[in-house]
Amino acid sequence: MPSTLHELLLEMIRRNPGLLRSLTGDALADVWMADAPVSVVDSQLVALAPIERRADLVLELPGLTVVVEAQLRVDAKKLTAWPTYQVLLRSRSNHPVAVVVLTTKRSVERWATAGLELGPGQVWAPLVVGPSALPSAPSREAVARNPALAVLAAELMDPHSPVDVGLPTLRTAVHGLDDAARAGLAADTAELYLDAVLAAAPEAVRTALEAEMELRNYEYKSDFAKKYVAIGRAEGEARGEARGRAEALLVVAASRGLKLSAAERELVSECTDLATLDRWVVRAATVGRASEIFE
Repeated sequence: MPSTLHELLLEMIRRNPGLLRSLTGDALADVWMADAPVSVVDSQLVALAPIERRADLVLELPGLTVVVEAQLRVDAKKLTAWPTYQVLLRSRSNHPVAVVVLTTKRSVERWATAGLELGPGQVWAPLVVGPSALPSAPSREAVARNPALAVLAAELMDPHSPVDVGLPTLRTAVHGLDDAARAGLAADTAELYLDAVLAAAPEAVRTALEAEMELRNYEYKSDFAKKYVAIGRAEGEARGEARGRAEALLVVAASRGLKLSAAERELVSECTDLATLDRWVVRAATVGRASEIFE
């Protein structure tokens, strides 16, 4: 089953096929004219033998066909299938065919770029658009025009970078989605993008954005964004209450000389269910051993 990110990578190109031309640099510049009309065509590929292949996305231009594959993990079977796509479409169209692999993973970028040895001295490789070429900090206007760019920006964030490095990018991505929703992007589609963005962004950056929105009292314009901000605030308040209960549990346990193991402390800190934490606090005040708190 294709993942949300897999589908959003393809949606990014469906919405703006010209973006693919810019992402591939000089590789297609000679055969993909800047103003050439582009159409999405049937991606089912059938050979004379009873073998069916289905590409992720196929773009048809005057004198050029482009196969677009979204790939998020190393898969040897895919690398052997992609040359088949190129050959089948070349025989069908009688003009050049390019296979482009889109990925947010550096490991996949390295693997796909290395290509496949088809025979002695014969190496086939697709054109690869990976983290080194993907737009990691799109403008607010660009996100409003092509919301999938917001997901890419979140996916490409380094989880180990300082919060102040990732925060401007996440802020721009969310504001761009708000603009897209106001411009007519369907609410359910906008919610899909926002879910993907918030799931992909590092937790520290996401938390910092929530705090900033609260501090500045920023008012989103679109209905879907207003709803999501309200949900985020409620979740933030719940997380705060959970942290308070967890700290109370640790204080009670320490005051009674109950020593929690590292694993038990981690269990307490990661628990977000208030009823469970309340039950543990009561037990911490009465049991004789730390392990009995969690029974």
